[in-house]
Amino acid sequence: MDATLTPEAKGAVADIAARDRLSRDAVLAILYPVNSGGGTMAQFRIPEVGGLASGCAAA
Repeated sequence: MDATLTPEAKGAVADIAARDRLSRDAVLAILYPVNSGGGTMAQFRIPEVGGLASGCAAA
């Protein structure tokens, strides 16, 4: 998965993981669907953040 991240993105993932007390894998598991949804919509299942989640950004 890291092959698609820039060094800056890797740093941001590490910062978010540390700030929110999440594993790096959990942050990546959120990042990829958010990116795939164009930053406006995502759905994922990550037990570390409470299980099934989805979101939609307000326009």
